[in-house]
Amino acid sequence: MEISISNRSQSNIENITEFTLKISTNYANRVVNEIYSTIYSIKDTPYIGRYVPFIF
Repeated sequence: MEISISNRSQSNIENITEFTLKISTNYANRVVNEIYSTIYSIKDTPYIGRYVPFIF
């Protein structure tokens, strides 16, 4: 399975990085690493989460 990150998502991650860098470099690194870890964990567990039924 290939994971792609949209340009909009990448931009949002960059904005989060810039914001958290104002707080702390260590905090920014932890937050961004957690975001990417979560994104790439989808590759190993694509069905994680709950099923949301489609309702008309």
